[in-house]
Amino acid sequence: MKSADETGDFSKFWVPVIAVFIVHNTGEVAGNMPQWGREHFAILSWTGNYQLEFGIGVAILVSAIIIVAVSFRNNHKITRRLLEIFTIVMIINCIWHTCTSIYAGAVSPGLLEALLLGLPVYSYTLYRIIRYEKMSRARL
Repeated sequence: MKSADETGDFSKFWVPVIAVFIVHNTGEVAGNMPQWGREHFAILSWTGNYQLEFGIGVAILVSAIIIVAVSFRNNHKITRRLLEIFTIVMIINCIWHTCTSIYAGAVSPGLLEALLLGLPVYSYTLYRIIRYEKMSRARL
């Protein structure tokens, strides 16, 4: 069986990427991210308790990502671009969690999942995509 580096098919990378995304967001929902934000940032003090709505929003977002991933799984170029964009956004999210936790002086819900699972999986996926792109250009 040929690797993604040979075929350009990165569709299988969606499985660990989405799994980590689900674990990360479950941590945010379980840790009541909306309440944590209100407690640690004055700018969010006016907001109500939106844990249920936050959880529903996360479920909708996960569903949308799965639908997009499945819809474009046979188009290798689009899959690579979508994964590239998604992993960059999620690496930024990992950095955001770190910065807000440092600023607040408290561990934000989702921080541990972001650092221990998200950063390695998203970085590795992005690395493999970039490596494939460079190898493809070298073959031309």
